[in-house]
Amino acid sequence: MRAVVEEAARHGIRVAAHAMGAVGINAAIRAGAASIEHGWMLDDESIRLMKKNGTYLVPTSSMLSRISFDNMPSQARAKAEVVFPLARQSLIKAFRSGVKVAMGSDASMIPHGDNAAEIIAMVEFGMTPLRAIQAATIGAADLLGTPDRGRVEAGLLADLIAVDGNPLEDISTLSEVAFVMKGGKVYKQPVE
Repeated sequence: MRAVVEEAARHGIRVAAHAMGAVGINAAIRAGAASIEHGWMLDDESIRLMKKNGTYLVPTSSMLSRISFDNMPSQARAKAEVVFPLARQSLIKAFRSGVKVAMGSDASMIPHGDNAAEIIAMVEFGMTPLRAIQAATIGAADLLGTPDRGRVEAGLLADLIAVDGNPLEDISTLSEVAFVMKGGKVYKQPVE
């Protein structure tokens, strides 16, 4: 893993580790991965290492509430019914600890356009609405190494959305985007 991280770094590329169990998570953090995708079974050592190394957690929390057990074979269902509550508690503990978080969608499971489901799930798991929004903006931009976005500031790309309502009071308002601007160009706006 360390060789992969070092070789990627020679080319200016960051490594994301797809890891759910603590042993793999901790090995990836020690090897220098920039982020842990999912990270559902973090332990205390994982959290300590993430904070020490500045490793981002990309939790894909919404998957834990979106996956249906109904069509799973009985063995898989039995395992999921044990793992999912533990994963939920692991993410809650990580959020409370203050690890760096960036929002991801795991687009194969959460379709593009339903991204707000992840922000909503992060709030359901204990993040403040502000911190969840920051994970989707500032955190994601920092993780990806794109300092020209993620904030509303003169000189940065004008990538903005607007919603009816205050997402700090009701995070679900992010599900109904009324206005979209990307790079200063308006792509969606309310019809008057």
